[in-house]
Amino acid sequence: MVSKFFTPTAAKFFSKHSRYVSVTVLTFTVLFFAVSFLKANELQTQLFVSHIQGGKVVENKTVARVTEGQTVELHWTSDKDLELHLHGYDILLKLKKRF
Repeated sequence: MVSKFFTPTAAKFFSKHSRYVSVTVLTFTVLFFAVSFLKANELQTQLFVSHIQGGKVVENKTVARVTEGQTVELHWTSDKDLELHLHGYDILLKLKKRF
């Protein structure tokens, strides 16, 4: 069946080394998709920086909207020690004064 698509020399090579050719093609395919996936995740990371002063968020934007599957980094600073609860994630953080 290989000889229908290749020259006799190529057909002989592929029939002798078909396992190696298949493994090589599979390896490069997996590497390609792995690198593509890692690059896509890198691009999806969103960073939100918030400052708390007097127990209130300083900037106007208090809601951070992201798409499901995105990586999110939240950076918080506060003028005093306090506890921060992230709604929807049941995460309770203890912030130390860092102003």
